[in-house]
Amino acid sequence: MFSHIQHKRIIVTGPQRSGTTICAHMISHDTGLEYIDEDRIGVDNLSLARNLFSSHKNCVLQAPALARHCHELDVDLVVFMIRPVADIIKSQKRIGWGCETIELSRYGVSAGPIAQVKYDYWRNVQRSKVKNYREINYNDLTGHKLFEHNRMGFSARQWQREQK
Repeated sequence: MFSHIQHKRIIVTGPQRSGTTICAHMISHDTGLEYIDEDRIGVDNLSLARNLFSSHKNCVLQAPALARHCHELDVDLVVFMIRPVADIIKSQKRIGWGCETIELSRYGVSAGPIAQVKYDYWRNVQRSKVKNYREINYNDLTGHKLFEHNRMGFSARQWQREQK
């Protein structure tokens, strides 16, 4: 699905719960690029992300908390995940995600679904500033061999079923 990607420094971003983790793993799997989880950059540390892309020339960074800054990073490709806002909200509720207020403050707003705020900001401000980007619809990932069709009961950090 992603083996045709020739870019070497990629960020996969978008709203939390939009599929950034599974998509970043898929890109890494298909291209051989190193997968780097958001935890490695302290989830939202822009300085650490810049240092990472400066020192790692062949990687895929999964970083939804950096969606606000993806157009400011020196990357070869921005992958922005698209998923229906209602599905994101359901997923946030299912896992008890509690960072809505923090995320909203990064965009200078105090109310509204953060997923919609991020999509509006991406479309109205960022997208035109990014040289190479791909918008990936979450539902299009189902055809990849890493995708689990039955994702019910997964925690916030799971992207595949744990082996028993």
